[in-house]
Amino acid sequence: MTDAALAPDEARARHRLGLVMVTASAIFWSTGGFFTRLITLDLWTMLAWRGLFGGLFILLFMIWDAKTQRRALFRPMGWPGIIVTMLNTGGMMAFVGSMRLTAVADVTVIYATLPFMTAPIVWLWFKERPSARTLLAGVLAVAGVAIMVGGASRGSDSSLAGCLLAFLMTMTMAVTTSITRRYPGVPMIQAAGLSCFIGSAICFTMAGPVGAIAPIDFVNLALFGLLNMGLGLALYMMGAKYIPAAEAALLSILETPLAPLWVWIFFAEVPRDATLWGGAVVLAAVLWQILGDARRGRA
Repeated sequence: MTDAALAPDEARARHRLGLVMVTASAIFWSTGGFFTRLITLDLWTMLAWRGLFGGLFILLFMIWDAKTQRRALFRPMGWPGIIVTMLNTGGMMAFVGSMRLTAVADVTVIYATLPFMTAPIVWLWFKERPSARTLLAGVLAVAGVAIMVGGASRGSDSSLAGCLLAFLMTMTMAVTTSITRRYPGVPMIQAAGLSCFIGSAICFTMAGPVGAIAPIDFVNLALFGLLNMGLGLALYMMGAKYIPAAEAALLSILETPLAPLWVWIFFAEVPRDATLWGGAVVLAAVLWQILGDARRGRA
């Protein structure tokens, strides 16, 4: 049933529920940096168990969703779904790797440029010319990232490598977004769950022995997979059905300021001045773009 067919009170209640769910998903997604700092295991071990726990939670959500919606648990993916799955697998691994190598604020600022990385792909593929607002916002975002990366290049080699991994992760998401726009039937949550299991299987070949993992690390790994990956995705998928796309996008960028906030509070990780200035420019560009989209949607 669409919102237009609902009573006003019920429509407002669904809208509020959607706002709460998408906001909560952004909060859970923002914990990625916190968990990569909290868990001191090697990267491959962390990736392996994070993927396994995240995949299991997504599978449980899929079972619940299929039961409540009375539809098949698994759907045909086709070649677009297979490509999306492979891209997600690489993007998830690059995400955690980037968090380990550079400041959390650097990663989130780069990821915030996703709409502007997607725009040229859509332009070339769909011949969908971006608006003047999108082009100008994209230029501003690139300038902000240049300020930030310039600061990283004057730091350690690992910091610059982390920024490059963050670019790779964001680019995989840009291509994924473009594919799902071209092929909207791709079962995204199914692809995400499969990506978790594939990535986990790859990383287990290089992970440390289970006996070397302390019980508290197992708890943290489970929370990393369940909260950051599984619950964040599930809440967004459910909440985005109840609110306009522009509102969902606006709430999702809460991840950008929240992720560095958690590591600043709990691990005293202070962003560089270049990251703060560059991040402010990028965030302003993204907000300007989203608000423009929202106004066009109401027109």
